[in-house]
Amino acid sequence: MAQFDEPKGKISIIVGLIVLALAAIPLLNGWGVIGFNLPDFIVSLIPAVAIWALPALALFLFIDAVDEDDAIKTLTIILGIVFLIAGVIQILNSFGVLGFGIPFLGRPVVAEILLGIEGLFLIIATFAMN
Repeated sequence: MAQFDEPKGKISIIVGLIVLALAAIPLLNGWGVIGFNLPDFIVSLIPAVAIWALPALALFLFIDAVDEDDAIKTLTIILGIVFLIAGVIQILNSFGVLGFGIPFLGRPVVAEILLGIEGLFLIIATFAMN
């Protein structure tokens, strides 16, 4: 049952829908599925913002996983941890703290796919909360 009566459920679905839309529209436009796109300045910002949004949304996803049913809880926790680690590695690499990074993470298509997955799981978290 969806948790629309609690602020956590409302925030999860709103953030999830926004992130999914920001990721899916340019991705589907690039694949030729839809004929419209977001403005160019937003599309060009997605890879740069994704480096910061990926770990922040992963932490939010991990917090939502605490209240989820057992069926999807484990997958959500694993996904949250993996995305959190990947995002922190990229951030630390950009500051020069780490000497290595994840080179494909800065590509627009990869950033859109990862953000889309996080947005989808945030939406699922709203409906899977106890």
